[in-house]
Amino acid sequence: MVASGPQLEEDLMRERRRLASKVPPAVVLALALGGFLGALLVAFAGPAAAAPVLLHAEIASTSPHDGQRLQRPPQTLTIRFSEPVSLVEDSLRVLRTDGGPSGRRVAVGAPRVTGAVVRWPVSLDLGKGSYLVSWRVVSDDGHPVAGAFSFGVAERVVPAASGASGAAWSWPVAVARWLGDVAFSVVAGLLAFVLLCWPEGREDPRVRRLLLSGLVSGIVSSVLELLLQGPYGRGVASYRLLDRSLMTEVAQTSFGAWMQLRVYLYVAMAAVLWLSGALGSVLNRWLAVLGTLALATTFSGTGHASSGALPDRVALSVHVLTAGVWVGGLVTVVVLASGRDRRPGLSAFVRFSRLALAAVGVLLLSGVVNALLRLDTVAQLGTTGYGHLLLAKAVLVVAALVPAAASRRLVRNGDLPLREVRVEAVATTVVLALSAVLALTSPHGP
Repeated sequence: MVASGPQLEEDLMRERRRLASKVPPAVVLALALGGFLGALLVAFAGPAAAAPVLLHAEIASTSPHDGQRLQRPPQTLTIRFSEPVSLVEDSLRVLRTDGGPSGRRVAVGAPRVTGAVVRWPVSLDLGKGSYLVSWRVVSDDGHPVAGAFSFGVAERVVPAASGASGAAWSWPVAVARWLGDVAFSVVAGLLAFVLLCWPEGREDPRVRRLLLSGLVSGIVSSVLELLLQGPYGRGVASYRLLDRSLMTEVAQTSFGAWMQLRVYLYVAMAAVLWLSGALGSVLNRWLAVLGTLALATTFSGTGHASSGALPDRVALSVHVLTAGVWVGGLVTVVVLASGRDRRPGLSAFVRFSRLALAAVGVLLLSGVVNALLRLDTVAQLGTTGYGHLLLAKAVLVVAALVPAAASRRLVRNGDLPLREVRVEAVATTVVLALSAVLALTSPHGP
């Protein structure tokens, strides 16, 4: 039960004396993560840190180039991208636009992809006329990108003026990603709360049920993301998620590999932590922590940082981890403190208040770093859809910090801020939903 009256004051004074005698673990965690992130940025980014990271696949060059007039038919069509790409079935087409049956599709051979280069051997002699090459590929971060370019054989043509453009985001994919973010947050936040703030709750059956719920939800949402990626990449209806050819395409991509790794990690953690009292073992606790850190890194392989350098991946992984500790910790507090069973005492709330403050600090730092790596100029905040979503996310985070500040003040006064924590938990869950849409939006799009 929750302590009350004189016992509350006594617990609070004892906790203050204990914390004043040593550096709080949450502060150590914040300094360590912040220092680690800063050191990696300085050591590995170098002069390139000022340059934006190219997101989604962008056109580097084409051969023939857009609008080029050729005297002879090309033997090979070549498209070079800014990052490795994957082909999907029927993703490249050549259309005759004039000088013959207009709009007729021309069969020219089978395309091949090597890293960031797509080569398309021309197996027949193209006649005099103009041609349009339309293409759709999947970038290294799992986002489909499409475009077109034109060329003429012994004829002048008008450039297609269609560079790489990200496909519209899919709401089923966004929902699956949001569920995956919530599941990871529950796992990370619950483990952080139980291991750092309320060790007495390791044997609590509610802790076990909530942890297993997070792990199972993580497995289901990750599998759902894998299945939905096929229709999303090819640009077909989501109900084809069980199409074997689509599943095969996804399995051969970098996105598919990272998502499969995430599923395996969730399954392994569930196997280790399934039995009652599993968190009572030191070995199991270490495995849970290492598994959570590994899960956080998988998000850097399925999002905007997948084509970036090490600092970009580290920044996103730290961002995901600290967001999980904050949001999942709030959900954990709401669940554990809402029932009539044994609840965390005041000292657990004090520790979590400090842990959440440290997590939010690192979260904001890594968020700024991610924004700098994504945007070319500050003007993009007001001129692109990605910028608008980023601003909306920032506003929601600030709004979530209002009840967080009230909660922290109540804890210092010896009160349990259950209502404020509930509001904060709902607000941060909405932030995760916006983040899921943001992850599917190109920073350079309209």
